[in-house]
Amino acid sequence: MEWQAFGAIVRSLRLEHHGLVNGRVRRWSRVRLSKETEKVGPVALSDVAIGKIERGERNHLSPAELLALAGALHLTTAERHRFFLVASGVSPHDEIASDHLTAPQRLDKLLRMLKPLPMPWFVYDQYGDVVCAGRLALALFGIGSGEIAAGHGGAAMFNIMRALFDLAIGLQQLLGQHELAWRRVLLANVLYFRALLLPYRGEPYAQTVLADLRTLPGFPEVWEEAYARETDFFGLPPEYRYDHPDWGMLHYVAQRTLISTPAGLLVAVVYLPGDEVTADAFAALHRSSPDGVCRRLAPWPEKPEPALAYY
Repeated sequence: MEWQAFGAIVRSLRLEHHGLVNGRVRRWSRVRLSKETEKVGPVALSDVAIGKIERGERNHLSPAELLALAGALHLTTAERHRFFLVASGVSPHDEIASDHLTAPQRLDKLLRMLKPLPMPWFVYDQYGDVVCAGRLALALFGIGSGEIAAGHGGAAMFNIMRALFDLAIGLQQLLGQHELAWRRVLLANVLYFRALLLPYRGEPYAQTVLADLRTLPGFPEVWEEAYARETDFFGLPPEYRYDHPDWGMLHYVAQRTLISTPAGLLVAVVYLPGDEVTADAFAALHRSSPDGVCRRLAPWPEKPEPALAYY
């Protein structure tokens, strides 16, 4: 990774924070971030040093400096892992898999494995855009042409976060029957999304996606709450229990698998039944759906050029 790209990540992370300045809410300045590094340690970074990092003029940061930045920027544990990885100089777009498949070839290989599964599944990319969804997943969640059109209503395309927070898509009405359980689902998904997106936060497309998601009711609050609540969810997959209008009480968990490609990361999500009733419902859905049918919902690996960057 070029150090200018790492600096852009640090800058975007700084500008995500807000504070009061002379009675008005302002994004954090470099001076404010410098003061935060003094609070958290283990070393303090001056605003001049932070400026050099953001401009890509520093090509090495010590472990103590990286820890100070991660603490001052309020990164979650999973975000810190990703932050330290990109600070090593390895670009998230670099080819790190052991084979030499192109990005489309790797997606095709993944879909060949997923299509026969008798369980709902979908695949999204590092920006949260849903690249492809299996027919069972669309049927389970009641996602048809109208919901897909609603999901394309903003810069975030048909995005996993938009699907969870946009009332027009309807997942909240279906899955959020129990408020506390639904809040846990949102927090678990946002925590994972924050870490997944971190290496790309300096990119204009990622900034546009985040800006779009911040307009959705509840997303900004859950995004901030996830930092304080991460110890409740670290490493645990989202679990769903609710009364489906067609299939009765369902219980399943989301099993995620991370796939590296030359164009970035893909996340394959397969829903595993937690009881016999849910297993029977998935089997019935599978029998009623043609084998191997899936729907592409967002462009990949190419992305549209954002009209405006967030910052």
